[in-house]
Amino acid sequence: MKLKLLKLFVFSFALLGAYEASSQAKIIYSDSFSGGSTYCPGTTQYDGWGTFRAKLDTNSIRFKKVTAKGTYNNTGYTCTDPFITRKLAIALKNGTSYSATCDGNAWGTWGAGVCKSTGCSGSSSNQVELTVNGGSCSCGSTVSFNVC
Repeated sequence: MKLKLLKLFVFSFALLGAYEASSQAKIIYSDSFSGGSTYCPGTTQYDGWGTFRAKLDTNSIRFKKVTAKGTYNNTGYTCTDPFITRKLAIALKNGTSYSATCDGNAWGTWGAGVCKSTGCSGSSSNQVELTVNGGSCSCGSTVSFNVC
């Protein structure tokens, strides 16, 4: 069986500190995945996704844009609408569903457990998916972040 190795998925929120308008920073999720694999609690991919989502504090941070890219799409997709970016961050952090079109691309988050894994047991709290130009439980040529 031939597996494609997805070397890197990068998902970043560019942000502007609420109190320091001149300082910019990024909150980045980056990890390696193998196509067709399942990542359960205790793996770096699953646990790292939860840590990333927890950092999306929309109460004290004003997010400016979001970018999703990976090994097979180095340019990726970027949403530069601060309102939509904030809503995506809120939905990812809270594990809820949200969708919007931004800069010509369909962005969506799908709530915890919508795409249930058959290989993991226990909580589905980190099974929150982000897609660009795809629906829930997307596979194929779309950009999709779903650790389980």
